[in-house]
Amino acid sequence: MIYTIPSQVIYGQDKYDQVNQIIETLALENVLVITDKGLLDLGLVKSVMDKLRISNYFVEDGVMPNPKDTYVNEVAKLYKDKAIDGLVAIGGGSVMDAAKAINVLLCNNHDIAYYEKHPVLNPGHKLFAFPTTSGTASEVTGVSVVTNSLEHRKMVILGDHVKADYAVLDPSLTYGLPRHITASTGMDALTHAIEAYVSTLATSFTDAHALVAIKEITEHINKYDSEESREKLMYASTMAGFAFNNAILGLVHAIAHPLGAHFDIPHGVANAIMLPEVVRYNYDSSEKFRVIENILETNNLYEFLKTLNTQLGIPALSDFISPENFEIIANSTLLEPSLHMNPKAVNKKDVISILSQTYGVI
Repeated sequence: MIYTIPSQVIYGQDKYDQVNQIIETLALENVLVITDKGLLDLGLVKSVMDKLRISNYFVEDGVMPNPKDTYVNEVAKLYKDKAIDGLVAIGGGSVMDAAKAINVLLCNNHDIAYYEKHPVLNPGHKLFAFPTTSGTASEVTGVSVVTNSLEHRKMVILGDHVKADYAVLDPSLTYGLPRHITASTGMDALTHAIEAYVSTLATSFTDAHALVAIKEITEHINKYDSEESREKLMYASTMAGFAFNNAILGLVHAIAHPLGAHFDIPHGVANAIMLPEVVRYNYDSSEKFRVIENILETNNLYEFLKTLNTQLGIPALSDFISPENFEIIANSTLLEPSLHMNPKAVNKKDVISILSQTYGVI
């Protein structure tokens, strides 16, 4: 068994002295900051960069949800000749995925689609990740998810050189997060934890991290106004990231990726929507679902998750698609690599049935 945590983790508020010591040791001179326009306008990017001892940096704020291959290819081309020697990513999962992909391209010679099927040979520049959400845990995984704009599907780019070198987990960066973002990103993390726990690649190491994450997320996801709960959610999201970086994921993500690629549904929302029905489909395939029920003190995990979605205000599948879209989603789902780690075999008919039940047409 090999258990990998690709990033060094610096956890807690006001740890910037530790970060600056690393920056000074690396002697970084030209840093590329990857973020989105919303965070830039809110002043969050300035707040972080003012605390870092980096004299010269460029800000790239064009990241959108479900980042596309065209975007990361263009940004890398723009900055490849600017002597970049480090990157800082400030944002949610889309920013982290974009930053990792751009970093790959800055130090390698092909466009991002090439690395879906070929190894990334050269390490990137040193990348510091400052997550502003508690959900994807992309800051601690060796994976970047990028949308193939021509084929309308998500590509999974992974490997030893697809990572942030330093994950700086400052919970205070999430304190002002809107409730609906806290809810959807928290459900993303919960999906990571549950899918990693029942994965065919699960081990005692991944189980330990996944179970901690499940307990903490469900206890704190509704407590939006508590700074302690925001801290617990960031901690739990990281634990879930440790788990799924090694155990990978399953059917929820296999369906959520096409929902994002074809219909631009936010990733956490797509996961939250699909999680209850996929759990019901998988339930009899693993005794581990009963362990989760014991931890959550429920005798019906499906109903627990449905109720949780309602409490959190998660939208319905019907808010985004119609039944005529099921065919294209099912076809794309069957191409997703995470299906191989799902605890139960899946065919096209199964996927359409799960979508139908989630939609409410059965």
